[in-house]
Amino acid sequence: MDSLTIACRLCVGQCKAWLIALGFLVCSATLGIAQIGSFNMNDTLVTVCKGVFYDSQGPGDIYLNDENLTFTINSGGVITLSFDTFCVESQFDSIRFYDGPDTLSPQIGPAYSGFAQPPLIVASSGWLTINFQSDGNTQYCGWEAYWTTVVLPPIPPVMTVSSVPACNATVVDLVFSSPIRCDSVSSANFTFSGPSVLSINQALPLSCSNDSTTQVQLELDQPLDENCNYYIDYAFELLDRCDSVWQFVLSTNFLLSTCPANVTIAVDNDSICAGSCTDIEAVLSSCLTYNYTWNQGLPSTAGPFTVCPTVTTSYTVTVQDVGGTGPPESVSTTIYVIDPQISDSDTTVCQSDMAFNIQAVPAGGVWRGPGITDSLAGTFDPDTAGPGLHSILYVLDGLCADTLMINVKAMDAGLDEAACPGSPPFMVSGFSPTGGTWSGDSIQANGLFNPDTNGVYTITYSFNGCSEDKLVYVDNIAGPTQMDTVCQSLPPYDIPISPFGGRWYGTGITDSIYGTFDPDIAGGGLHELLYQLNGCVDTVQIFVHEIDVGYWVMGTCPLQAPFTISPPATPSGGWWNGQGIVDSITGFYDPYVFNGSNGNDTLIYELANGCTDTLIMWVYQTKIFIDTVFFCIGDDSIRLNWASVKRAPGGGSWSGSGLVGSSNDYFKPSAAGPGVHTLVYTANDCSDSIIMIVYPELNELDTLMCSSQAPFVIQQV
Repeated sequence: MDSLTIACRLCVGQCKAWLIALGFLVCSATLGIAQIGSFNMNDTLVTVCKGVFYDSQGPGDIYLNDENLTFTINSGGVITLSFDTFCVESQFDSIRFYDGPDTLSPQIGPAYSGFAQPPLIVASSGWLTINFQSDGNTQYCGWEAYWTTVVLPPIPPVMTVSSVPACNATVVDLVFSSPIRCDSVSSANFTFSGPSVLSINQALPLSCSNDSTTQVQLELDQPLDENCNYYIDYAFELLDRCDSVWQFVLSTNFLLSTCPANVTIAVDNDSICAGSCTDIEAVLSSCLTYNYTWNQGLPSTAGPFTVCPTVTTSYTVTVQDVGGTGPPESVSTTIYVIDPQISDSDTTVCQSDMAFNIQAVPAGGVWRGPGITDSLAGTFDPDTAGPGLHSILYVLDGLCADTLMINVKAMDAGLDEAACPGSPPFMVSGFSPTGGTWSGDSIQANGLFNPDTNGVYTITYSFNGCSEDKLVYVDNIAGPTQMDTVCQSLPPYDIPISPFGGRWYGTGITDSIYGTFDPDIAGGGLHELLYQLNGCVDTVQIFVHEIDVGYWVMGTCPLQAPFTISPPATPSGGWWNGQGIVDSITGFYDPYVFNGSNGNDTLIYELANGCTDTLIMWVYQTKIFIDTVFFCIGDDSIRLNWASVKRAPGGGSWSGSGLVGSSNDYFKPSAAGPGVHTLVYTANDCSDSIIMIVYPELNELDTLMCSSQAPFVIQQV
């Protein structure tokens, strides 16, 4: 049988007694508020629990001669009668009290007469019989008394679940051992608890008759889908015999065990490298006790277990509650073993060898290491790697890797060379390591080459089992014969000349092998450039027309006042073109070109000789894209740049508290101190701000307090 737990709820007064035999705590009830009745002595029976009791003639009058009256109270509890006044003829008139329904019941005390008030009269039988007799001579004023009754609390019904609901049920049927009032059934008076939060949509009394029922149905807001104990409490009220209201909480519970186990397998890592381990565990959302059956030889418990599979492996667990009340359920998980394997063995190659692909299984990995030129195909270029021992990784899923060691032997024949025909023999250069031998047409083993005849010669350098070819060009120099004229703003270009293999020298040469000339680096004026072969040299003249706008890009704010572009373009005498140009001669510029919006304005400075140079004007509002940054006072300083606070454009200045560094572009929390700090960033006459909130160190000790304590401020020390 479900245990009956009954507790007083919202009781008025204090608890009177523990009625252990009944299994509930009884509290004083809320008394009825009906009018207290007044009763005169006469032959009658009353059943009220309290009242005012007078002699036969009531207050203000005297009783009669020759009275023999019996007044009986039947209130069903312990009756207590107390007198406020009492005066009857001494010895001849008297009043007697009996603990029972008549004068044959046990008498309480003696017969009372005279003017002394009788003591408290207590009748515990539930009945109090009062008999008064007067003689025929003298009459007195009588009495005024008051009685009350203490009754036992009402015994509430026992609430049980009529039958355990099925899995996924949304209703629960309750049965009561004695009727309850239908109008007392409300969802607000029921609470339903279990492993998850459940609410009662409505409580319905069933089969009501005369506002009474012994059946209630609860409709839940969600299905019961978890095996566990569920608890139901019902707060309701009962009236005792004296119409006092008693409040009780009935409790019952039931065990749901017919739902599937809802078992899952928790895995720390479902993908591991070969040779690694992981933990698995069966996780149940249930309060029942279960038997566990695993494959792969695991013990018959929930776990966790440390497993170390060597290949990809599936683990399955079947659970069944002890007693077999619910269906068994199985669940599986797969642990993937990632085992990248490089098919090639560790090897030694020459630096001059052709690039090759390294093989590995399974496919889909990424190659990393010196000399890898294609991370997907695994292409290794010995020359890119350079001499030495190199570790090459094949990585799968970013987790696991296999390693290949490649030793690259040094071999570099050097760059191609050139010579004029008939020039003296020369020693080829640029090769490494030294100590090898040369072979080929017109070259000796020690590297002495004889350029006696026009042609392109392939020569080979060999050392330590490795070799590499290079070319020697023998021909007369053929290049520009007249001075070239270019603008300083022209992009770098290669000077056309043959044969290839010589070396370039001069101002503006940025690549001596290919003869790359940069007019901007060379600057304005005439430049003589030398192209030198073994045994001969040629000169190339290039005149650079000066033109320079200073920067290729400049930033401004759209709200900034118009200004003259600075530094001024050189040489003077040119003119400007562009959307925001107000004066083409002076370069006076209005940043409001895009009506206050952001944009890029391409400005062209042009000279009469046809040369032009370009300046990109970035017209952007000064902006900090992060609103607020939070710090502890002990945090390190941060640099106030795009990476940390997303400020644009660069080149501005900061103001505010906590700024440190030579340019005040670092924020240090301890220098600012605890609190809220506003920093302002100004660039191009426009500004934006950011909030820096610095929290202090909390130096208070741990503190215990009551939940009823008033709010308080945590003090800082």
